[in-house]
Amino acid sequence: MGNPTNQLDQIKQVVITAVLGDDELGDRLVLKGGNLLQYAYGLYARASKDVDISIDGQFEDEAALRDRVYRSLATAFRAIGLVVIDFKFDKVPPRLSPDLEPFWGGYCCEFKLVPLEKHELSQGNEESARRYAVDVGGRTTFQIDFSNHEFCDDKEPFVIDGHTVYGGSVCQVAH
Repeated sequence: MGNPTNQLDQIKQVVITAVLGDDELGDRLVLKGGNLLQYAYGLYARASKDVDISIDGQFEDEAALRDRVYRSLATAFRAIGLVVIDFKFDKVPPRLSPDLEPFWGGYCCEFKLVPLEKHELSQGNEESARRYAVDVGGRTTFQIDFSNHEFCDDKEPFVIDGHTVYGGSVCQVAH
């Protein structure tokens, strides 16, 4: 995949377009943070390695959300010759008191990527496949942080790699 910075940008773009561009998820998800500044507004000073996403409210079916995110990522990465392995989708914090749940919490999604040809060589042996995990900037695990109950009404569309996704508005970024 070449230059690590370009490789990281490519991976982040695939994550953003796969998850936020998903027909079932996209209306309730909004890109935020440094990647919003980078991809929507062309500001690279705060670009991060992780992708941060706001959720309008909270998804009631956590398993369905996890499965949808996995399928979206797996399909998008396979299209560029990468296989998603070691996929995790955990509630954060793991235990949340009932009085905090209506306005706090979220999910942490982590995964590794292995070139398709290396994954096929490992013949289903995940331990062997891990040795070929894509390393960008000293990391082989990529992370997406989802935050529940965030203000998403003031979102704005922007195009990344031919896909329209939503990000926080200029007003949201300024605050």
